[in-house]
Amino acid sequence: MKFKFACLSVFVTSFIATPSLSSVLQGEMDGGYDLPYLWDSYAGYSNTDWMAAIGNEKRLSEISMPGTHNSLSLYGGDVPATQTLSIAEQLDMGIRYIDARFKYRDSDLIAYHGIISQYQTFDDFISIVSQFLNANPTETIIIRVQNEGGAKEYQHDFYQKFKEILAKYKHNNAIPYSNNPTLGDIRGKFVFIRDFNIFGGRIGIERASLHIQDNYKLVTNWDLYSKWERVKSHFYSINSKQVSLNYLSGSVGSFPYFVASGKSSPSSHAPQLWTGVSTVDANQYRDFPRTACIEQLCSVNFAGINQLTEKWIKENKFLSNLGIVAMDFPGGGIVDTIIQYNSSNKHSLVVYEDVNQNGDSLVINSDIPFLGNMNDQMSSWVIPYNWEVRFYEHENYQGRYYTRKTGKGNTDEFNDIISSIKILKK
Repeated sequence: MKFKFACLSVFVTSFIATPSLSSVLQGEMDGGYDLPYLWDSYAGYSNTDWMAAIGNEKRLSEISMPGTHNSLSLYGGDVPATQTLSIAEQLDMGIRYIDARFKYRDSDLIAYHGIISQYQTFDDFISIVSQFLNANPTETIIIRVQNEGGAKEYQHDFYQKFKEILAKYKHNNAIPYSNNPTLGDIRGKFVFIRDFNIFGGRIGIERASLHIQDNYKLVTNWDLYSKWERVKSHFYSINSKQVSLNYLSGSVGSFPYFVASGKSSPSSHAPQLWTGVSTVDANQYRDFPRTACIEQLCSVNFAGINQLTEKWIKENKFLSNLGIVAMDFPGGGIVDTIIQYNSSNKHSLVVYEDVNQNGDSLVINSDIPFLGNMNDQMSSWVIPYNWEVRFYEHENYQGRYYTRKTGKGNTDEFNDIISSIKILKK
């Protein structure tokens, strides 16, 4: 069941989406760096101004934003290290959420991960952020600042030093009135998410207002699938009214690089680690990759959270925007995939020639009285968040019909007999 899209030109202008933003959102990728996980000290991907493609009216909760977890933690070995790229390099590749952790030491704020110093001051960090925004005023950077010593450790000294340093960069700082500001309110600025004690006033978005998944404790490597289930469930729970923050990271009983990659060693191109399981049961570790199959018997390898998330996004399995996605060791592939999710096509009805969202597809934004060459060809669909759509057996909205809301599915008994579509709500 194949058809030629060239024959559809007479119909396309009436119902296909406006030109995709993907070309505007597109960054520059070096060969070999289209990866979900990156251990290298060179990003191989750059996207400095992707927010220029997003309108001022968009609220923070409506934007899919790549971010990093423990963004300053580059040193100390496999246990504390969560990144290989500097803050400047992360911002250059398109990261727009930063998780920065400091301790008050020697009358200054120094970056730490646990007991391991990361050799960067708060002043230096904010200076880099400000320089980036001066050069790229279309962007915004969301920053979670945490007292790594604990909420009460030197809390007055911590806050006073924070205020003293911040005063030098106030021209680049925004304190929105809302916990869900529009991009126009904060464009060209950095915005804090408060995660330490302050004494009077307001410094930014309240963390308590966010919809957060941060299940970071893995007892053993075999808890990786449970972590993935939490991440996946959170993506499905996102709505456009509340800012979402979904941490792909994990540690404690597993190395951060393993949680991100599922690999046998930290290298970007290391092989996937075997789970120790060979099975005929397709539901055991269902989303992990199968290898070395003998008929139905397959070995099951680990897959990292970065890998699984990128795969599911590319397969269009999530229904709403992605919110803020905080990662360890993100590669250019997953960063670009998250950025591209802001394309207008992700907020349109998509119908497919084959079941399970496969084959040729059409993007639809308005009622279609006759599907043209797609007539009697449709087998599956993806309906955006908060939409309601009715599929009709005959043209001009006649004959039998069925109605569906947000989600994805197959036409089932209506397979290959749909001729017109009406959008009831969006």
